[in-house]
Amino acid sequence: VEGKRSRKQAKRHKTKGKTPRHPWSKEDTLFFKTTAFRQILRDVVDQDPAWFKQLHPQERWVLRKASICQTLWLGVRSCHCSNPACGHVKFLSNCCQTGFCPVCSYTRKLRALERAQHHAIDCSYFFITLTLPPALRPYALDRTNGKVIERCLRETLVETVMEICKEEKVPFLPGIHLTLHTYNGVAGWHPHVHMLVTAGGVPLDAIARQKTIGFNDPDKIQGAWVDHHYFPEVQMKARTMAKLMKKLRMAHKRGKLRWADGHPMKNYKDWDRLLSKNVFLNGNHLHIRRDNKRKGAMTHSLEYALRYMGHPPVAVSTLGYNQSKERVRYTPKSKSKGEDDNTGLRTIEVSTQEFVQCMAQHILGKGERQLFSYGLYSPRQIARARRI
Repeated sequence: VEGKRSRKQAKRHKTKGKTPRHPWSKEDTLFFKTTAFRQILRDVVDQDPAWFKQLHPQERWVLRKASICQTLWLGVRSCHCSNPACGHVKFLSNCCQTGFCPVCSYTRKLRALERAQHHAIDCSYFFITLTLPPALRPYALDRTNGKVIERCLRETLVETVMEICKEEKVPFLPGIHLTLHTYNGVAGWHPHVHMLVTAGGVPLDAIARQKTIGFNDPDKIQGAWVDHHYFPEVQMKARTMAKLMKKLRMAHKRGKLRWADGHPMKNYKDWDRLLSKNVFLNGNHLHIRRDNKRKGAMTHSLEYALRYMGHPPVAVSTLGYNQSKERVRYTPKSKSKGEDDNTGLRTIEVSTQEFVQCMAQHILGKGERQLFSYGLYSPRQIARARRI
């Protein structure tokens, strides 16, 4: 009704023009949320160009573009009203579309979730997590070696799951969604993969006979579906670690892992000793659990697996920037005993360069992806289901 305000509008009008409060600083000018994130990137680019040039070219390109997201530097698009009688036009600034920006990463997650739900089967799912052992994580920081190691990590888990499904009494082909992540709750370097596996699949003989399969129709898929109730965790851990060690050994032998002169891991014997000590003898980096929720299990499982694609390593809602002292404070997502407050969350304060360096190591290389599909969800099988 004209002349009345909603609660949200009244609260916004009441606090208009007031300086927002922050528990750790009241005197300096502070920037919050996405504004603070962009301002940090702009200050690092403008104030210390010599340090900024030391970063990887892909990191510099992404950081520059994220610093001007939703500004006039990226152009403006016009949105016209769908009503022909209305001539209203709204102008909106373009986004950076890098996936590193807090705004663009959320829309990127929604698009990925929509594509995954379009062909997803409404059933229970297994959620499997495989983490790179801590002794190998420093060697994955290099762009070239990290790409090879993360590929070995991804292929190892997919091959192990496929082998177990083929060894069942009725061999079947499951549907697999896999996401690759490089950070944990405290924004540290923590490469790991999350895999969603359908609790069942289509028998291989049915696929060979080109039997009719309908992904979204339970009546059509009922006659060509095999339920799978569990994965042998102990056996799967031993297989996965043995495969991972074999792939990393072959990558070193074939020269895919590049080491500088004098690097301790350039010798194959040292690399093999490191793998035998930290990979083969430790199977605690694989975890399996099943989502038994029947109603909405598909959507719940997909949202949980894709949650890392919707936000940057640090939540911008907890970000505070002291521009005069060039200090950044943020609260990690993982909970621990509080150091500065009684909320159970640890607050970290670093310089702007340390903050940007911590964020830059999680930027994907050119052409790299986070979401992969295998089995029934692979492009080949989806195209076959459409033709049948």
